[in-house]
Amino acid sequence: MRDAVDAAGAAVLDAMAPWSAGGVLINFLGRASEPDNVRLVWPQPILERLQAVKRAWDPERRFRFGYEMD
Repeated sequence: MRDAVDAAGAAVLDAMAPWSAGGVLINFLGRASEPDNVRLVWPQPILERLQAVKRAWDPERRFRFGYEMD
């Protein structure tokens, strides 16, 4: 079932590619195991700020859910 959902999502994204503005929406990111794609969601200064906040407020990385950005 997971493979079918992944394939359907990829097909939608491929079909929409001609209208892409070059950015990435986190809702359509795909598997969380692709951290390089996560870095494309936010502009670099915002990503760096989010990473700094994460390090400051969760230095032991107890809250690990969703997408990894480090």
